[in-house]
Amino acid sequence: MRGGYQLRAEHRPANPGRAVRRWHVVPAHRLTGLCRRLTEPVAEVRPIADCWDVDLDLRCPECWAQYAVLSASLPAWADSWSPGRARRGVPSRGAGRGD
Repeated sequence: MRGGYQLRAEHRPANPGRAVRRWHVVPAHRLTGLCRRLTEPVAEVRPIADCWDVDLDLRCPECWAQYAVLSASLPAWADSWSPGRARRGVPSRGAGRGD
């Protein structure tokens, strides 16, 4: 489910400016991480594909554990599916083909 998530930073004050305290895994276009922590609307955002570049010490353990379970348990077509599409009557990729 790589396309459905992004990385959002939790910041702390630094001199000068701010520094990343922790990276959270957040559903795309949302502010709440999988750990249920609310991130700032102006937080730094990175694509989920950058997850392997994030220092282990900066990862939110709860978010990363949940993302590992989610990404391992979802079928490949889940990248394009969303509950909003299903409610609007838009079929997922495999619908109607016996998949």
